[in-house]
Amino acid sequence: LMDINNEEDIKMLEKFSKEPIPRPFNSAECSKVIEKHCTELNYYYDGNNEKAMKKLFADFVTEKKMVLDFTAPFKRISYVHALEEKFGEKIPRPLDGPEALAFLKKQAIRFNAICAEPQTTARVMDKLFGDLIEVDLVQPTFVVTPQLMSPLAKYHRSEPELIERFELFILKREIANAYTELNNPIVQRSNFEQQAKDKAAGDDEAQLVDEVFLDAIEHAFPPTGGWGLGIDRLAMLLADVDNIKEVILFPTMRPEDELEKKAREAKEDAMVAQELAATEEKGGKKVVKPKANKQQPVKEVLDGFQLEIKVGKIVEAGPHPNSEHLLALKVDIGEEKPRSVVAGLAEHYKPEELLNQKATFVCNLKPSKLRGVASEAMILAATSLDGTKVKFCHPSADAAIGAQVIPKEGKVTISAKKISIDVVGKMNLSLKEGLVRTNDVPLIVKDTELTVTVDEVVDGTVR
Repeated sequence: LMDINNEEDIKMLEKFSKEPIPRPFNSAECSKVIEKHCTELNYYYDGNNEKAMKKLFADFVTEKKMVLDFTAPFKRISYVHALEEKFGEKIPRPLDGPEALAFLKKQAIRFNAICAEPQTTARVMDKLFGDLIEVDLVQPTFVVTPQLMSPLAKYHRSEPELIERFELFILKREIANAYTELNNPIVQRSNFEQQAKDKAAGDDEAQLVDEVFLDAIEHAFPPTGGWGLGIDRLAMLLADVDNIKEVILFPTMRPEDELEKKAREAKEDAMVAQELAATEEKGGKKVVKPKANKQQPVKEVLDGFQLEIKVGKIVEAGPHPNSEHLLALKVDIGEEKPRSVVAGLAEHYKPEELLNQKATFVCNLKPSKLRGVASEAMILAATSLDGTKVKFCHPSADAAIGAQVIPKEGKVTISAKKISIDVVGKMNLSLKEGLVRTNDVPLIVKDTELTVTVDEVVDGTVR
């Protein structure tokens, strides 16, 4: 038996399939336009290639009298050229080189199209194309993609860096995908090896080297072209809906992630504890205690400013052992020994830039471990409104280590109990006109007129 999640195995099976509209299993994560068990129309035609498939598909959709009455030939754009027009400059070559990746990451920040880790060239480019180009592809458009975007497609025979592949977009949505099959086993192995490196770097969508498939095409793989039409997406287009679940009778639900699982389990544990607290042992029997007044609030009502913020000096700063996005700090806040603080500032500061700096820290949070390192406080930092700058908050002038930071006016009610991270968000911290505020009231160092400010940022969010 073969793993039906493997695209190469599906291709070998389809040679013997007489099912015109199969129900393959999609390995990608569920989204508004992706469903695990999807409906597709596929064909493989020996001797076919990309050009023939373009004509065939244009004929197919126009003959089927779609609501959008488009006529062939469809518009054709280059994936890379479209991005370069948007950037206003060329992407460095080669596309799979380090200079190209650095350039694309810079553009991702510029256009606020940040790609999740791992940030490989293909993933960053795909994120940029999705955010900047796809949103304008309303008319039927063939998009021709670069070689690094599809390891199973044949390299273009006349245009360098491209492959003989196209995707059809209608109404900002991919409807079909087609390409000339790569039947060169040497090039295919090289592509697989690069995919394996990407997978080792954390790209779950990348593939491993498939020796069975390579062995098969070494024996015989004639010139072949194939395409896939998303029937469910076509139904979405005809029904004018934005979510694929609306056109599937029994859609797959998104799996519960680890954080949601922990939250659910914590809620269940709390309910069990509440039930146990409502009972007591009397003569070997459990007696249910009378319920409290229903009018009594279950959660504590926030009353006043509840953050214990202190001025601290960073006495040690270094990289986090388990994350390139975090820094591990030691902070003197006037206690017997420094506190350990994990800060998400690695992309904005070098460790030596933070050493011996004074900053403001929330000191009454419940201790936690972030990627295996204890964090006993939280450094306050501001993010500019355009999201390009993140800077730590600090007193406007030199202040004593351990000095408390409070609102300039209003009630301060710091609980003896440690608070959760959620309380920080409820204090409505912000940066306005260069001053850190809570509910628009500036924060000051207690018993002074010193305010709390941020370098290089005037207005933004604080967390």
